[in-house]
Amino acid sequence: NNLNWRSAIIQALHSIYEKEDLTHGLDHAIKVEKLVIDIANRAEYSSRNINILALRAAALLHDTGYLHSSESWSLGKVEHIRESVIIAQRILANILPFSEDRLMLQIVSYLILHHDDTNYSYPIQKNGYATVSKPQIYMDLFDWSDLDKINSDTLTTMKLVLREADSLSGTDEKGAQRTWNYSLE
Repeated sequence: NNLNWRSAIIQALHSIYEKEDLTHGLDHAIKVEKLVIDIANRAEYSSRNINILALRAAALLHDTGYLHSSESWSLGKVEHIRESVIIAQRILANILPFSEDRLMLQIVSYLILHHDDTNYSYPIQKNGYATVSKPQIYMDLFDWSDLDKINSDTLTTMKLVLREADSLSGTDEKGAQRTWNYSLE
């Protein structure tokens, strides 16, 4: 069955979410997954070779890092993206097709790592000091050796679809438009 991977991810998420986080929990993840399907099926994306399986998996796993949130994290909680990639890789290591397809796993990881880029374009406070934090600071922590096999425009489109879905999920269409405009600046 083509959806066994989804059931396995949902089962894993049920086991790690102790209480429902309405902002970043399972309901949010499922809503973002539904939105990425809707957005990716728009006519303007039909010729983009979007890997919908990787995009859906990234949508389901993109905010799991908030489970490890601590007071030592920055105000913007940029650390959640690193933790989300780690959790996603751990979960997907045992789920087909991800467990046998390094490129697919790298695409999912890359999308998660960059799903919130626009939120971290601004200075954040950490230990009383303003710093600028970008997901790129975590790029060297993970293996991206196969990503050059995918067209960079396709990868960018997938990032934008995930970002739009995530922002729509939390803020409605007006908030999504604001986030989209940030990503174009």
